[in-house]
Amino acid sequence: MKTIIKYFFAALLIGGTAFAANAQESQSQISQKPGKYEVTTRLTEKVGTYEQRKLYREFLTEYMKNCPYISNFSVHEVIDANNNHDVVWTYDVSGWNDITRFYSWIGDHLKAAQKDGLKMAMTPYAPDYAIGGQIHLEKRNSNELAKSKNKLNNANG
Repeated sequence: MKTIIKYFFAALLIGGTAFAANAQESQSQISQKPGKYEVTTRLTEKVGTYEQRKLYREFLTEYMKNCPYISNFSVHEVIDANNNHDVVWTYDVSGWNDITRFYSWIGDHLKAAQKDGLKMAMTPYAPDYAIGGQIHLEKRNSNELAKSKNKLNNANG
């Protein structure tokens, strides 16, 4: 049964990657630009085994590339946590309005009747999806922005 679940999520991850690759060019460029601020949000995953949650984290990271309001999204376990359910979301934004739009974007996907990729990737946070968590906004210094822009330019060739 575990093998079937792993293959199912792998197929979803591949499908999500294909979907992201076919996204409109302008939306892709917007989401790839490094932001002026780095946001960290501490959350708790409630549902799933450790292996399932790791897989959901990978899928969520991949799916967040579709969000036009953030860039450089990642999910990491909290280093000093007592258990592996405590995680931190890290992403870049241009300002506080992008954070508001980001959470609205997530909320719209979660309210949708169909079970899309984001809703599936958010399974560890179900059933109440308390994803506001502790939000910390920090201005990135100019050296970090320059490094991000260089990486972006090198990646785009």
